[in-house]
Amino acid sequence: MPPVVLLRICATELKKQLKKERKPPRRRPSRQKKEEKAYSARLAAGSDLATDLFAMALWKYGVSKCF
Repeated sequence: MPPVVLLRICATELKKQLKKERKPPRRRPSRQKKEEKAYSARLAAGSDLATDLFAMALWKYGVSKCF
């Protein structure tokens, strides 16, 4: 094999290795994201829209402890 081909193979392997090392660890979705998903899922399921919007507004302003 010519040296140029060997160099190219080494370079691609190095790139792959660096890519693996640079990948940040997968983050868990935050609690806020989970709660927002739960709200949107309930809305999609057809629960009372006004009640849910009111609860979400209260939750966003930090009053969710009373529910």
